[in-house]
Amino acid sequence: MMFWIARNKDNTLVLFQSKPVLDDDLNWNETLNEDCMFIPEYLYPEITFYDSPQRVELKLDKKE
Repeated sequence: MMFWIARNKDNTLVLFQSKPVLDDDLNWNETLNEDCMFIPEYLYPEITFYDSPQRVELKLDKKE
């Protein structure tokens, strides 16, 4: 599944279902009123506000 990840100016990290847009308060917001999810800020330190949003792929690894 493809998602978008973006870091806000206040360092919060958000995962989106569709490509987010930057609002007037310099926060990334969903474009299609879909759900988004805040994830721990320490994850993905390489993602910054200045190179957000980035497209990511989520894969399920079924190991038995």
